[in-house]
Amino acid sequence: MKRTLNEVRFVLKEPAATTPTLIYLLYRFGGQRLKYSTGEKIIPSEWDEESQRARVTQKDRNLRQLYKDINNQLDRYEGKVKELRRDFDLTGIPLSTEVFKEHLDKEFKEGARPKKKSTENQESLFQFVTRYIEECRDGKRLISRKNRKYNPNSLKHHTTTLHNLEEFQRFTGRGINFSNIDVAFHRSFVEWLTNEKKYAQNTIGNQIKNLKSWLTAAHKEGLHQNRAHEGEEFNKPSEETASVYLNDKELDLIYHLSLSENKRLDKVRDLFLIGCYTGLRFSDFSQLKPENITHGGRILSVTTQKTGSRVFVPMTPKVTAILEKHSFDPPRAMSNQKMNDYLKELAKLAGLTERVEVTITKAGRRITKYVEKFKLISTHTARRSFATNAYLAGVPTIDIMKITGHKTETAFMKYIKVSGEETAIRMLEHDHFRQSSITIAG
Repeated sequence: MKRTLNEVRFVLKEPAATTPTLIYLLYRFGGQRLKYSTGEKIIPSEWDEESQRARVTQKDRNLRQLYKDINNQLDRYEGKVKELRRDFDLTGIPLSTEVFKEHLDKEFKEGARPKKKSTENQESLFQFVTRYIEECRDGKRLISRKNRKYNPNSLKHHTTTLHNLEEFQRFTGRGINFSNIDVAFHRSFVEWLTNEKKYAQNTIGNQIKNLKSWLTAAHKEGLHQNRAHEGEEFNKPSEETASVYLNDKELDLIYHLSLSENKRLDKVRDLFLIGCYTGLRFSDFSQLKPENITHGGRILSVTTQKTGSRVFVPMTPKVTAILEKHSFDPPRAMSNQKMNDYLKELAKLAGLTERVEVTITKAGRRITKYVEKFKLISTHTARRSFATNAYLAGVPTIDIMKITGHKTETAFMKYIKVSGEETAIRMLEHDHFRQSSITIAG
């Protein structure tokens, strides 16, 4: 592989060894060569010479996490060397291997990784979780992969999980700490959430997801060494939710509904339809401004709240008509909860009273019931309706995903709510199912 000037490289001390060997940092600058031991060790067979990082394809999750930690540490080394070089150049400090080593020692040899706290002063699980939520709320702890603040609604769910954990501790009469959260705890906690709290499957899954997030964060801070939560048995229960979409005919019923005497529902209807015809999330279609209308009034350009990505949505004539009605200054929404309440009222008024089969697992039992469709409609129905209707209309999946923001087709297809009956009727129009009849041999 071609090397470039001022490149930070990592090499093994003994590349042919069969036991763990040290990883060295190499850096050439001004005719000098820095060679520095990172203190990290790895078995050479697990080292990728091309990327100069540990391979992270192991089946064993604990081993895979170990190598991810090593790679993170090497990233820190590389970043620090580049930072030091910039600082040296700006301040005019003479470059030397000794100066580099002095600064690297200070950064990495005197507390490079979080030190374990003494058991006397160590935070308890509940103290840590309380701090974790507060830091997320204050913006001191960010979503690491996206470097963004946590959504306030997500933090409400975290608080609920914390309260459930405290209640479970009182229920069992046994203290809960980092060390005793194992597979047996997982089993009994899920059982309690199922039988005592009578939660639905996905709600239980969210409790476990939050718990796993806390344990992972606390482990990184050196508060515990328990990794039971990383095992396959410490799973997050889930099931497909009972969700519906509105087809074009149903959307037309809402679109043409006379609401001149009900300004509240008129505003709700217009906002909801914008979501149905654009695929935007509630957090985005409820905050649209005239500046979002671009390309001569033909496209909505929006930086999404959830992902921070920029999406461009072609405006249908109906979206244009709705925006014209509001002088191209879209109405602002009330809270998501209020909007959902009003949407059910709106959908009922539009006659969406067809009974829909709903099956969920609640309190450990599989329950099937029939619910009037308007009762299942929420702000998220808009986004699901957009994706499903565009898919049924033959819009290429990759183009729809550009708007919805789905990264994989597998995740996108979970969004598409097409019944078996609708699929069969659509397939009748395919050439394969429209073959001319032939005489059967006698």
